[in-house]
Amino acid sequence: MKRLTLALLLFVFPFTAHAQTTFTISPKVIYFSYHEQIMDETGYLAGVNTEVTHTTNQGYFFGLEAEGLGGELRYEGMYSDGTGLNCDTHDFLFQSTAAVGKKFTMSSWQLTPYTGLKYRYWRDDIIAEGGYLRQISQFYLPVGLNTQYKFNNSWNVKVKMEGSLLIAGRVSSNLSDVGNGYSDITNHQNFASGAGSRISATLENKSEGYSLGISPYFEWYEVKTSKKASSQIGDQPVKFIEPHNTTWMLGLSCSLSF
Repeated sequence: MKRLTLALLLFVFPFTAHAQTTFTISPKVIYFSYHEQIMDETGYLAGVNTEVTHTTNQGYFFGLEAEGLGGELRYEGMYSDGTGLNCDTHDFLFQSTAAVGKKFTMSSWQLTPYTGLKYRYWRDDIIAEGGYLRQISQFYLPVGLNTQYKFNNSWNVKVKMEGSLLIAGRVSSNLSDVGNGYSDITNHQNFASGAGSRISATLENKSEGYSLGISPYFEWYEVKTSKKASSQIGDQPVKFIEPHNTTWMLGLSCSLSF
């Protein structure tokens, strides 16, 4: 039995000795801008990003990332009768990505192409007379590249580039918040009717047992007009759409990895 146990340990060890699991937590702040034809929402959101990555000794990469951001945005738009509306909104943004890839090492460079599944959720509550709660849920297919260049044993720089394709989306609008004569609606966003991109750069300093980094980044999304949703105002049947829109975010985060 002792010989069998030793043999198993000797067999497993070479396949696990160089595997690496890294946990990262990153407080962050972003400037958020959302635009439709007749309205804009802009302002600052703050929160935290968490990430766990695992790389096997064969170079296969597995990652799970999640972040939550909250705050108030400024709404500038108009009512349906053309009257201007300027108010605050209460907002929460959640994003999560599960990724798989393969790491390649070339001298001081590490390259890791990856793909996976990304989920975005935005809770947007318009605080005004006639305002209402809107919730947007979307799934994306991301394709990206993580690069890392080592200056020495202490300093390295990482760059992440990612493009993503909308798989499906749903926009739920609680129009009943406006008044009793309104009904809630749900608009659906079609496959490939939206896309996004992301680029970030991280300067990282490694110490014994942990690493510290600082990362500016930019993220952008564009989604075309949704399918029509049937509803009614009083006894009058109407159809609603979620208009063509663009979102961009410019952010800065500080990271602790161990």
